[in-house]
Amino acid sequence: MFREMHVDQLRRIAIDSAEVDAPRSTRIFSRGDACTGLHFVVFGQIKLALHTPHGDERVVDLVGAGRSLGPGPLFGDRPHNLTADALQDSKLVHIPKASVHAEVERNNGFARCIINDLTQREEQLVNDIENCTLRSGKERVSWYLLSQLGATQQQSKASITLPSTKGIVASHMNLTHEHFSRILHELAAAGLIIMNGRQIDIPDIARLQSLSGA
Repeated sequence: MFREMHVDQLRRIAIDSAEVDAPRSTRIFSRGDACTGLHFVVFGQIKLALHTPHGDERVVDLVGAGRSLGPGPLFGDRPHNLTADALQDSKLVHIPKASVHAEVERNNGFARCIINDLTQREEQLVNDIENCTLRSGKERVSWYLLSQLGATQQQSKASITLPSTKGIVASHMNLTHEHFSRILHELAAAGLIIMNGRQIDIPDIARLQSLSGA
């Protein structure tokens, strides 16, 4: 989001910014809280989730280093629509809402980066909706594993590490922990993956792609 900013522009943003230490289990903000600014993750991992009145949880995103918790609520005076919790000891940078608004007005490049970020989040949301509603559980898991490959997807085989516990990853796909574990074991039995804790080896990416429905 800052790639098009010059040093003097970054200094202007930095003056009003503050570091936020968030030990594991820290609540950064809750759904319905007023949005005070933009949070960026320096290190650690933040879970963005929806919660029901009965305590059920649906994980929407897992945000790691270099990413923001989302600029959407900054505009239109809307409250946060998700709850953010630290899954690991984390550090964030908080840029006040007024500073973000002022820089958007001054800097077209920064405004474009905000728009690009919002566009990417919309695309990810559509992908998640498609994954959760139009794919079977096995297709959903295969698609998710492939989505973790990034640039290595062009290779014939790869290894990934699940970004969090199986329960949280399962919630991200709208699956129960038990269903997710069962599918992983089925994929392993078919020779499509090799499991070693949170590390998963994919010996033949093309075979897994054929199952993903992508």
